[in-house]
Amino acid sequence: MLLSIGNIRDVKVVVSIAKQAIEEPDILKELLSILIKGKTREQYIASWILSRAVEMRSDIFSESAHKTCLKAIYATNEGGIKRNLIRIWQFSIPESEATQLEVLDKALNLLSDGSQDLAVRVFAITVLERLLKYFPEIKEEVIFLLEREYSQASPSFKVRSDRFFKAASKL
Repeated sequence: MLLSIGNIRDVKVVVSIAKQAIEEPDILKELLSILIKGKTREQYIASWILSRAVEMRSDIFSESAHKTCLKAIYATNEGGIKRNLIRIWQFSIPESEATQLEVLDKALNLLSDGSQDLAVRVFAITVLERLLKYFPEIKEEVIFLLEREYSQASPSFKVRSDRFFKAASKL
């Protein structure tokens, strides 16, 4: 069905397909397959659609869907794809602790890598904030990473950092 996914450039079309993916598991499955087997542009659009679908309905992702996203994020060097994939975990945290730990590890690595796109790093902060309730022991390490950059950070980095600090202070 999604043969020309690489040609999509319209947010309305992305949202429309995201809604279809929520209602039709075969479309969701196809998008996840494109993440692994598609060309770079197709992977980018698939990741964009998936992030919008999960934003609309966070419970649509199975454990295997999370694993596919992890596989895709490790396999790509494209900032846009990483951004969309890490954004998924802002809305949907995996149920299994093992997969949560993989997401945690990836988010920490993305945050600590100053060469990553700002959006990737900022979304990683939010993912780490969400994971804080499952792994409170990450508090000190993440605070250290955030504080070392805070004074020269962008406004978006500071806003997400402040939210993390607030969540961490409640532990």
